[in-house]
Amino acid sequence: NSSAASDVYKRQILVGFPLPIVLAIICNQIRVGKFKKIFQVTTYLPHFISTMVMCGMIILFLSPSSGLLANVLKLVGLKMPALLSKPGSFAGVYVWSDVWQHIGWDSIIYLAALSAIDPTFYEAATMDGASRLQKIRHIDLPLLLPTAMILLILRAGSLLSLSLIHISEPTR
Repeated sequence: NSSAASDVYKRQILVGFPLPIVLAIICNQIRVGKFKKIFQVTTYLPHFISTMVMCGMIILFLSPSSGLLANVLKLVGLKMPALLSKPGSFAGVYVWSDVWQHIGWDSIIYLAALSAIDPTFYEAATMDGASRLQKIRHIDLPLLLPTAMILLILRAGSLLSLSLIHISEPTR
């Protein structure tokens, strides 16, 4: 079904494109070296997990009876919906699992772009009394824009490699 495929494409761009930028900015703001390394490793690690293992982990997390999320929701008195058995929730689970698997790896290029920013920009902003958020808004984001545009074009091209067999409904 082409509408289901275009829905997944849109969601992957809307969700999967900006989150690595946000993650890179957060990681760039971490000043404690040991915590920064742990943060980076935990966000990069899912990229190296095979698709089959990732599918098994999703089942373990989202199982309505014994899943990790179901047990957390039970603690606060809520019931876990059966996300994996509802066809309408497939696109969301597919997109969010893809984002979870690749967000750390995708943020590496943005971290490299952030590390290439001239430190005198930050020093001048500090002298002018800029806060961290103002530095992010007026230094980091504008200087990340060229990198982001190139990666958006590459991301749009890589979506074409998405197998429609995962998205389309079986023919009878």
